[in-house]
Amino acid sequence: MPESDTGLLGIGEYTGRGDAPISQTSQSTVTTEPTPPAAPPSTPPPSAPPEPVPPQEPKADLIGDLSKAFAKTVGEIPSHPGAEPPKPAETSWRDAEPPPNATKSARQNWDIFREKAKADIDIRDNRIRALQEELEKVKQVGPEHETQLSEARKQAQEATDLLQRVAVERSLLFKSKVLDQENLLKARLGQLIEGTGITRPEAEAILYGDFSTRERVVESRNLSTFRRQQIAETMARWDNVQEERAKMLERGRETLQQYVREQQQSQESARAQFLRESEQVFNDQMALITPKLEVYNHIEGNDKWNQAADAMKTVARNIYSGSVPRETVAQAAILAPAAVAYQNLLKAAYHQIEELQRQVNGLRGVQPEIRDTGGDVTQPGAALSSANGDFVKNLVDRFRRDTGLQ
Repeated sequence: MPESDTGLLGIGEYTGRGDAPISQTSQSTVTTEPTPPAAPPSTPPPSAPPEPVPPQEPKADLIGDLSKAFAKTVGEIPSHPGAEPPKPAETSWRDAEPPPNATKSARQNWDIFREKAKADIDIRDNRIRALQEELEKVKQVGPEHETQLSEARKQAQEATDLLQRVAVERSLLFKSKVLDQENLLKARLGQLIEGTGITRPEAEAILYGDFSTRERVVESRNLSTFRRQQIAETMARWDNVQEERAKMLERGRETLQQYVREQQQSQESARAQFLRESEQVFNDQMALITPKLEVYNHIEGNDKWNQAADAMKTVARNIYSGSVPRETVAQAAILAPAAVAYQNLLKAAYHQIEELQRQVNGLRGVQPEIRDTGGDVTQPGAALSSANGDFVKNLVDRFRRDTGLQ
């Protein structure tokens, strides 16, 4: 008897109804055996007495058996109400297996092809990842390249505009509107005069000659009306191209003259700006250096000295601005290092004079004096000052003679 029937019978026994007769409905629900066919009513078979059902003891794990029977019938119950059943693990072609009835050779080939497919796809995936990384790098440097490309386009456009202004015959616009059109019309005319007996010099006369020459050449040949009309239309288009050539060349000459004027103005403006900046640089350096150079400083009450200092400043400004001959510039460049050396010598002489002056002042209190009655007495300090003054004056006069200021 099936397990479910046993369980149901156990329930009947457990509830005290085990001896009760089982109805037809319960039999159709519980039993799994087919019902025997009914006998004809004319000859009913003798009915056998029903076999008594032996009494069974109630099972101790009745609830567990019921749960197992229910699980087999309707499936597992989710642990939590409303929770979705666990999804089966997704499988791919990598996990696929050959059919169970495949031969050993087929299984080996299956494994070989699967490993080869895995290797090929891994190589493809690696290539895709490498290309994606390269694309990311390109995106990172893209703005910089875009800036460079924009700058290159700008320079190319400026060069094209400049070429169109200063050499219109070499520009792309002139080529597209004039030169290319002329070549097309020449080829068209060559096709039209083919087989008409018109020679090459006559074709040149048709293109570049006046109307009388064109008429004479065309009328001298026996041409059909269609051929004459095609030649006339080609010449009309040729004349339009020549008018465009003349206009572009005229505009080119005008723009060239304007460009030359603009360049001259730009150069003059740049020169004026350079001179202003240069003048400012010279003034700044003059204000910075002249306090350290005695020959450029004025001495109150000494007009001759002051005039010489101003003359030296004027000469220096002229040399700096290039307003003197090139020989003078060369001389100034040669004298400049020598002037620094002379300045160092002068400083050394001043230091030596000061040292001697200190020594003389130290000996002044112990130096004996000889007095002569009736004569002027010369003080040693006054004589030394006179000598020192002559020494400095001689140095300055020598420097002025060497530099050409005297």
